[in-house]
Amino acid sequence: MSKLFVPFLPIFLFFTLVSVVLAADITISPPNITASPNSQFTINVNVANVSSLFGAAFDLIFDPAVLQFVSAQKGTFLEQCGSTNLLTTLDTPGHLIIGYSILGQSTGVSGGGSLMTITFHSLSVGTSNLTFQNNALCDASSISGCNIIPANWNGGLATIESTSPPSPTPTNYSLTAPTTAQLNIPFNISWSASQADDFTFDWIGIFPIGAPDMGGYVSWQYTNLFANGALSFVLNTPGTYEARYFKNDGFAKVAVSPSFIIENTTGGETDGGGASGGIFTLTLPSQTVPINSEISVNFETSGPQSQTDWIGMYRVGDADSQYITWQYTNGLQSGTLVFTAPSEPGTYEFRYFLNNGFEKAAISPVFGVVQ
Repeated sequence: MSKLFVPFLPIFLFFTLVSVVLAADITISPPNITASPNSQFTINVNVANVSSLFGAAFDLIFDPAVLQFVSAQKGTFLEQCGSTNLLTTLDTPGHLIIGYSILGQSTGVSGGGSLMTITFHSLSVGTSNLTFQNNALCDASSISGCNIIPANWNGGLATIESTSPPSPTPTNYSLTAPTTAQLNIPFNISWSASQADDFTFDWIGIFPIGAPDMGGYVSWQYTNLFANGALSFVLNTPGTYEARYFKNDGFAKVAVSPSFIIENTTGGETDGGGASGGIFTLTLPSQTVPINSEISVNFETSGPQSQTDWIGMYRVGDADSQYITWQYTNGLQSGTLVFTAPSEPGTYEFRYFLNNGFEKAAISPVFGVVQ
């Protein structure tokens, strides 16, 4: 190296450093953004290391099959000089043109900050580059036109992906119930969960078959934070029921027990006499039958009866006139009648009436018809 060149080395380094310092930076923040389809997200266009910035103009290119431009909003950086003007034009789908400048005379703004924000709507799953083109930063020194400020323009990437929440590890709940229980006598409903869970305010309700979850229970109790155990219930109405397990004081149902029957412990009812006096009894060989299958009812009286005494099948709670089917006893003192069970699951019973009328002499225990 010649001695004549050495004195000029510091001067060369100085101008090299100045040229680096004078290059501003334009960045998209965040540079990589992830969103779900059919949602909105906003990016920031930030400026740094700029001197006397008066305005900015650029095109932003994106994939119109993935993104849709929504709006652009002024940032805080240029607003330090007072009034500004921001113009946006969507030249073609995926080609956004932006111009942003200070209004009137100004010395410009130096430093860094938020130039603007741009909001997009995500259309479909995919990726889209956010690319700057035809870009320029203008300083405040020129009276007309644009005195270009050197700058590094750094784009971004938007990824639109379908996001599904992680599937929770399932907790298996189960309920067990007796096949039958007696009227006004306690019976137990047991429950269990296969793993730890939040059991706060979990509860078990007893429901007639077909009753709605909300408001259809006849009795209920909390599980008292236990993952397994048994609760004792007492019911005072014959019928076919089931137990249902609900979460957290609500109606999110996680288990249903098999159906069970609450029987009338007295068997049949008697009127204490009837038209010809005597005692009348109805009994059932089976308490549960499938739909459309045969079901038998046994009857017994304490003496001879009318040829037109009859037995009808009823849904529990229906009026005497609302029988489903019926048969005469043909004057027999005792016997068995065979009926076809209803085609609709539910709780039913038989009723014994005297002499072709509606003088009721006995009611059978209830029976359940199941699918």
